[in-house]
Amino acid sequence: MKKYNPLLEKQLKKWGPSLEPLLDHISTTYDQFEQDKVAVEAAMIRKAEELLASNEELRKANAELDRFVYSVSHDLRAPIASVLGLIDIAKKEADAGQRQRYMELMQESLLRLDSFIHDIIDYSRNNRLESLPEAIDFEALIEEVASSLRYIPEAYTIDLIKEIALEAPFYTDKSRLKVILTNLVSNAVRYHSPRRHNPYIRLHITANARQAEIVVEDNGIGIEEQYLPRIFDMFFRAHSQSKGSGLGLYIVKETAKKLEGEISVSSVFGEGTTFTLLLPNLLPPNPVLPLAAVRPFN
Repeated sequence: MKKYNPLLEKQLKKWGPSLEPLLDHISTTYDQFEQDKVAVEAAMIRKAEELLASNEELRKANAELDRFVYSVSHDLRAPIASVLGLIDIAKKEADAGQRQRYMELMQESLLRLDSFIHDIIDYSRNNRLESLPEAIDFEALIEEVASSLRYIPEAYTIDLIKEIALEAPFYTDKSRLKVILTNLVSNAVRYHSPRRHNPYIRLHITANARQAEIVVEDNGIGIEEQYLPRIFDMFFRAHSQSKGSGLGLYIVKETAKKLEGEISVSSVFGEGTTFTLLLPNLLPPNPVLPLAAVRPFN
C-alpha cells in the first residue's frame, strides 16, 4: 500500500492473509482517487482560466461597444447639425449664387451621412451573416465597385488599372469581397494627390487553387509611418482632412478575418499606399465555373 496508513496496514495484516485482496483493492481505489482528484483539480484550473479569458474578452467587447455607440452618435449628429445650420443661413441669404453654394455644402454633408450609414450596415452584416462562397468574376466585380464610386467628384480624374491572372477559379464570399474592394478603392480616390499629373489606382490580382493575392496600389498622398500601426483601428483617421467615418479600414480588417484572410499595408508619405489582401480559395469539390474563371494577365 503506497499512501495508506502504515500502522493500520500492519494491524490488518495480523488478521490473516485473507485480508490481502481487500487491502490491495483499498490501495488501488485510493490511488485511483488521488489520480482522479489531480485530474479534477487540473480541469477546474483550466475552466477557471477559460472563464477569466472569456470575461476579459467580454470586457473588451463592452468597451468597444461603448466606444462604437459614442462615436456613431457623434458622427450621425454632426452632418445633421451641419445641414440644419446651413438651412438656417440659406433662409436669410438674398444672393442666389450663395444660396446655391449652401445647397452644395448640404449635399456634401448628406453624402457623408449616407456613406457613414452604409459603413454601419456593412459592419453589422459582416458580424451577423454567414459566409457564402461563390465563383468570383474579378473583372465584373471591379466594374461594380468602380460604378458605385462614380459619385465621388475626384473619381473621373484617376486611372483605374486592372491586372488579373487566374490559374484556377477563385471562390469566396462575393458581397464581403466587394465591401473590402469598395473601401480600399474609395480611400485611394479620396486621398489621391492633387499634384499628380497621372493619378492612378492599380489592382493587381493573382489566384491559384490555394489562395488569391489582391494588391491595391495608388500614388496618392500616402500615410505617415507613425500612423501605420493604427490604420485598421476603429474610428482612426490618419489625415486631418479625412472625409470618412473612420470605420472603413476597420471593416476591411474584420471582413478579411471573416473570410479567413489577412490584410497588410505599406506606405510612403507623399508617394502612395499599397494594401495587400491574402484570401484562401474556398473552392468546392465540384465547382461551377464562371466565364472568366481562368485567365492570363490582360
